[in-house]
Amino acid sequence: MSKKLQTEKKTRSEIQFSDIFLEKFAFDTNKNYLQLSAEARMKEDVIETNWKIFRKKDEYDFLVELFMNINNDDKSFTKRPYRIECKAIALFKFDKETEPELVKRMINYESILLIIGTVRGLLIQTTSNAPYGRYVLPALNIKSIIENKTIKKNKLSDTAKETSEDKSNK
Repeated sequence: MSKKLQTEKKTRSEIQFSDIFLEKFAFDTNKNYLQLSAEARMKEDVIETNWKIFRKKDEYDFLVELFMNINNDDKSFTKRPYRIECKAIALFKFDKETEPELVKRMINYESILLIIGTVRGLLIQTTSNAPYGRYVLPALNIKSIIENKTIKKNKLSDTAKETSEDKSNK
């Protein structure tokens, strides 16, 4: 292996961002936001994130869908400048030599970070000409979001198991 190729292998991440595009992007402006007193305005946005990961069996290519809703409910929207709904789809590739455990960890964590970072830039760019100025997505605790999603998924799995066991016992 050439020295240049060895250096490239060492500096390049195992996960490669192939492409990203927005399938859905919508934002509404709260026309009454400026009329609100400082006390009436919510200090933080209500941000909901979710995602789905798709993989072809025995392949190193992934498609990740990220869904993000910001101030989506009417209560929070009345106290914030924007309501935003976004669905981004990203494609990722791994080198075939990548260990399966590393692939699993990176696709479940790093892919979400990469998409959110890209969406953050798109939100800034898109809202920069909006009435209340650009919207900067705050830093999110991705580790906590992933853990909460895993806990919810496990609870749903347990509930599904209990339901199917209940049916089989009848």
